[in-house]
Amino acid sequence: MGVTVHIAPWNYPLDIFCRSVAPALAACNTCVVKPAEEISLVTLALTRLFQEEGIPAGVLNVIPGSGSLLGPVLTEDPRVRGIVFTGSVVTGRKVLQSAARNITPVVSMELGGKAASLVFVKDAAELDGPAGGAAGAMAWNAGQSCGQRSRWYVRRDLYELFIEKVIERVRGLKVGPFTQPGVQLGPLVSKKHYDNVMNYIRIGIEEGAQLIAGGGRPEGVGEKGYFVAPTVFADCNNRMRIVREEIFGPVITIIPVDSLDEALALANDNMFGLSSEIWTSDLTIAHSVASKLDVGHVTINGSAAFGFEVPFGGVKQSGLGREGGPEAILAYTRLKNVWINLK
Repeated sequence: MGVTVHIAPWNYPLDIFCRSVAPALAACNTCVVKPAEEISLVTLALTRLFQEEGIPAGVLNVIPGSGSLLGPVLTEDPRVRGIVFTGSVVTGRKVLQSAARNITPVVSMELGGKAASLVFVKDAAELDGPAGGAAGAMAWNAGQSCGQRSRWYVRRDLYELFIEKVIERVRGLKVGPFTQPGVQLGPLVSKKHYDNVMNYIRIGIEEGAQLIAGGGRPEGVGEKGYFVAPTVFADCNNRMRIVREEIFGPVITIIPVDSLDEALALANDNMFGLSSEIWTSDLTIAHSVASKLDVGHVTINGSAAFGFEVPFGGVKQSGLGREGGPEAILAYTRLKNVWINLK
């Protein structure tokens, strides 16, 4: 393609850099990376490692700085032949508008998610797995993940017991800086993001959801760091903002349902479509529901599993295109048809 621009977020600075830049380089493109301001040093350090391994000068370039200033400069440059963006829906729309100026191809966009987990195990004896998964959804990167399983739809007859098991596991999570041994849940990335997550918790309370765990700063972490206790809301419904919008923090919502069809309809009733998961020991249910979930990635009985060897991406307002797998390398190439008439 030529010059490709890669605008990266802050939540997975090494992973997202590699899954974007690696296939672009493999397809013989050059890359200009604009990292989020919070991860500039990490990105520069990783790029230096590439250079030490002998990558030619000018092939991989990093431009740190303000996204609002540098973003349009990069995405509107007529020399750019492909754009990759991971970030918010709002900024994604601006990137598409900029790309339209020169009809520049947008290779892929990952714009967030609001992953649903459908808990349809046979009985109470099988609730330990999903309950642990719910706690893990808050602990993993402090919920700062586009694939975070933040919406939990649970069969009504198992609803109360599921809540009990989730609370039991939440109480066992160790919160603090990762310089301390055994810590499972760390801080949020910045004061701005901390305030945004806390605002969503206030919204949830105002909307009438039942706050059954967390909701504030955890005890024992001191005054430094932007820590939020693992927060669980129960008695929620799909009209609430905490159920519909991406919070990007250690916050989950639990919703009772009366049938699998109801759970499926509620799971699909969202503007995002990145990932979802199903908890069941019935393989027929697993395949049936997986085919009907309007998302790009489905996991059965476990936390979301991603690998560079398989394609990953969303539908609806979660974005377009795919990263990972051979599909990603092909996305950084252009097809050309050449006819030769032999006389």
